[in-house]
Amino acid sequence: MTDDMKKSDTLVAEMVHEVKNPLTTVKGLLQLLKPYLVMIEKERYADIAISEINRANELLNAYLNSNTSISPKRKLVCVNTVLEEMKLLFEREANVNRIQFHAELDPNFPKVNVCRNEFKQVLVNLVKNAVEALVEVKDNRMRVITLKTKMQGQRIHVIVEDNGSGMDQSTITQLFTPFYTEKSFGTGLGLPICKKIIEKHDGIISVKSQKSMGTTIQIALPSSPIDVD
Repeated sequence: MTDDMKKSDTLVAEMVHEVKNPLTTVKGLLQLLKPYLVMIEKERYADIAISEINRANELLNAYLNSNTSISPKRKLVCVNTVLEEMKLLFEREANVNRIQFHAELDPNFPKVNVCRNEFKQVLVNLVKNAVEALVEVKDNRMRVITLKTKMQGQRIHVIVEDNGSGMDQSTITQLFTPFYTEKSFGTGLGLPICKKIIEKHDGIISVKSQKSMGTTIQIALPSSPIDVD
């Protein structure tokens, strides 16, 4: 390893350490506040916030260990539960921007064998993009994000659908290209990361969109042999 590479690794380790410190502080404060949230029956928000901090810590650790053989463990995950968490995570932004969440979740949807944090990372990116697409809408349409789960053959399907600004075909063809973005504030890395994660789980991610009409993103994954209890 060259001196420059060693310096780079040291800087990354220092950055991860410094970012994790405030996350630990925020997590501690949330844990202190949780009893008060229990009193007003809002403890679910604290649980999800703490879960997100834990997820951020795991992502930082994964980045720090990216040059090792360590890989996230998979387990059976209830996708419907993760989608319900999306509604709570984006509740404030949805309310501020007059966005409604609809859910069409198959109650018999099987658990899926995935790394929960990575799978949640994908859904956060997709729902965030849907919110941003709806914020761009300037007419008086009802702004809706629909979350769906369904079985089709030997694959399970998870769908995030919005009736927002939509995209033309030339944009769709570039979506999964790293650093491609039409947003003034975007990095162009969200969807390429999503594609990489889904393909690592032997899945497929596809996009259908129409300008000014909305976008549908569908994830297809192999069904796991064990269903939801």
